[in-house]
Amino acid sequence: MDRSPGRLIHDAHVALRAGLVGALHRAGYDLSVEEWVILVNLKRREELSQLEIGERVGKDPPHVSRLLDRLQRAGLVERRATPEDRRIKRIVLTAAGRAALPRLTRVALEALESVFEGITQAEYDAFMRCLEHIISQLEPSRRQP
Repeated sequence: MDRSPGRLIHDAHVALRAGLVGALHRAGYDLSVEEWVILVNLKRREELSQLEIGERVGKDPPHVSRLLDRLQRAGLVERRATPEDRRIKRIVLTAAGRAALPRLTRVALEALESVFEGITQAEYDAFMRCLEHIISQLEPSRRQP
C-alpha cells in the first residue's frame, strides 16, 4: 500500500469530497463540492462574475458555465447582465439560495466535524500547520525556474 504523503493527501481529498457530497445528498441537496463552494463564495461576496467564480473554484469557463446552469436550474442562483457590458454576467444568490445556505452550512460543518472526531485540538492544530506549510511550499511564487 502506497503511504506516500502525496497519495495520502490525494486519498484524504477524495474521501472528504465524497463525505461532503454524501452529507449534502442525505440532506436533500443534489450538489457537487464545486457548486457548494460557489454558493459559499456568493454568500461572502454577494455577486461574482463567472470569471471570478472560475478563479475561486479552479475551473475553466465551460465547466463553470455548466456548474452555474445546474445551480440556476435548482433555483439557487441567477445570472444578471451588467449594465456596462451585457455580455458579462454577474452571478447572485436567489432568495431560495440565501434561504438554503444556513442549512447547507450546518450540514457541511457537521460532515467536516465528524472527520476530526477523536483528534485532539493539538493534533488538529499541528495538522493544519503542516498543510499550510505544504501549500506555501507549492505556491507558484516559491517555485524555482
